[in-house]
Amino acid sequence: MRFIKYFVKSTYYKITGKASPFINYNRHKNYVYFQDYIADSTYDLRIFIVGDIILGYKRRMKGKDFRASGTGLLDRSLFPYDAIEIARYLKDKWDTTILAVDFVDTNNSKEHLVIEASISFGLDYPEYLEYNGKRVFYQITDQGLELKDGCFWIQDFILKELINKTINKKREEQGESAICLKWEF
Repeated sequence: MRFIKYFVKSTYYKITGKASPFINYNRHKNYVYFQDYIADSTYDLRIFIVGDIILGYKRRMKGKDFRASGTGLLDRSLFPYDAIEIARYLKDKWDTTILAVDFVDTNNSKEHLVIEASISFGLDYPEYLEYNGKRVFYQITDQGLELKDGCFWIQDFILKELINKTINKKREEQGESAICLKWEF
């Protein structure tokens, strides 16, 4: 276990030049926080952003239960644009490599409220969104958001982003321009 902690901390430092946020993990135990109850919520939404990739899923609530997690009722439909924009804003503001943002819908799904954001999360499913019967993800391009076909694990995107950051940090140190790896998913 000690080796893993050392590896994570040293790799994070090599990539970002900053101390690892994982050092203080043990401080975040044995506490609870409370949120306001959203009476008209019908689903929760988790959006992951890794580099220029956006993916995630919706979880529907079962009957009159207010919880969506643990129901197994996945909705693989595309995300509301307002939720994507909020998640992108938070990721840019916090300058993270990866971010998961959880939302609940309210006001007949016209508004999405952030209930949690985290750089550390569980990876639940190998594929998330569907469109016209195909697995898809969003990619941020110069033209805006584009839907791309692909079957993947989110770890694929995380690995690609970490390799890009490592290569570009070394290139920057040598006075060269950045590059971007292109992987097909």
